[in-house]
Amino acid sequence: MKSAFLAAAIIIFGQAAAVNAQAPPDAIWTRVYGGPAFDAGTAIQATSDGGFIIAGSTGSFGSGGSDAWLVKLNGDGSMAWSRVFGAGGDDHAGTVDQTPDGGYIIAGLSKSFGNGSEDVWLLRTDENGDSLWDEVFGGPEDDRPHSVRVASDGGYIIAGGTGDWTAGNQDAWLIKTDSVGNVTWDETYGGAGNEKAYTAHETADGGYVLAGNTNSSGGGSYDAWLVKTNANGDSLWSRTFGGADFDNAYNMQQTSDEGYILAGYTRSFGSGGQDVWLIKTDDNGIEEWSEMFGQSGDEVAYGVQQTVRGNYILAGLTNSFGAVGFDAILIKTDQDGNEIWRGTYGGAANDHFFSVDQADDGGYVAVGYSNSFGLPQDDDLYAVRLDSDEPNVPTTLNSFAARWSGDCVEIDWCLTERTGPVSFDVFRREARDGTSRKIDGELITLPGMRFKFYDRRVVC
Repeated sequence: MKSAFLAAAIIIFGQAAAVNAQAPPDAIWTRVYGGPAFDAGTAIQATSDGGFIIAGSTGSFGSGGSDAWLVKLNGDGSMAWSRVFGAGGDDHAGTVDQTPDGGYIIAGLSKSFGNGSEDVWLLRTDENGDSLWDEVFGGPEDDRPHSVRVASDGGYIIAGGTGDWTAGNQDAWLIKTDSVGNVTWDETYGGAGNEKAYTAHETADGGYVLAGNTNSSGGGSYDAWLVKTNANGDSLWSRTFGGADFDNAYNMQQTSDEGYILAGYTRSFGSGGQDVWLIKTDDNGIEEWSEMFGQSGDEVAYGVQQTVRGNYILAGLTNSFGAVGFDAILIKTDQDGNEIWRGTYGGAANDHFFSVDQADDGGYVAVGYSNSFGLPQDDDLYAVRLDSDEPNVPTTLNSFAARWSGDCVEIDWCLTERTGPVSFDVFRREARDGTSRKIDGELITLPGMRFKFYDRRVVC
């Protein structure tokens, strides 16, 4: 007999109105982790237990050179545990996603394993960070991943760049695997020049979208690039954004209206040097608006996320604002790209953010590295947790149902009313004592009144 305990925990928010620029939320905590060599965090994600998971690299611990580093934080920023993966060469963990069973999937590059100087390295761990399996993908040329996400079928989608099997010098590379790392399919995208994919997501229609840069097409040297595929990785359309100079998209997310938000930098437009560039498109990748943030120095956004109220939070670096050298920066905008607040973080040396996520309470957590804090003349992993400025507001559902559909549980629910962007988390109750685990990889944000989620990991 099939049985399962199901529960939906819902986070709903009202419509966000444009506001005048304001001060950023207070920092709840700031943490630095590392040793005598270079240590950095490149990706951070809020976890289902109220803590945070960080992927990065460490030269201070491990097997020599640089090793992949997975760090689990408690909600107060204290370290729950850390794990190091690697061998004699340089190995890095660039991105991480929590899996439905509470474990983690990590993508990085390895010079210790594989077929070439740099290969794509996929690692799967349990909830304690202990390795379950790993796979390496690539050929004799350099291959590097930049993004990994859990797909709706329980497999994984990896985005990066490859020097093998290309139309030019380097092409964007999208790899789809099953739940144990076997390749289901892989596709390259590009022309006679160079392309990279810095991020990829599964879209609401079951296909995929990737973002990065290209100099095979577009308006200038390098342009920001958005490519939409079907479920098998076949390209449906591609869009470029940019001018005569260098422009790039480091991060992207599908938005609640099924369009896309891209963040990176532009040298073609803005106030001088390179500026943070935020681009909003519709569901066909057609630009709806773009905004630049910066002054005469250099600014870059490496991370972007739509918040639960439909606004946007960006993470990166700046030397136009803040103290001396480069400072880490967070910028929050409204739904139209108007700045709500901006905060800089760091000290007398260089400090960078590479990733930002919204916590369950509506606050924010960002990660990167710092040369201002920690050991003298050393770069250490640097994480900052901000207070909430988007508190959770519950709502009433018109309907909620869960049913078996093939080999998974289909959950659907409908709103009584909708006045603005709304977001949901889904939790599975796994014991009769009421213990629950969050099972959606990202907040569920869709247009319309009806929502649907497939739980493919229910144990019968």
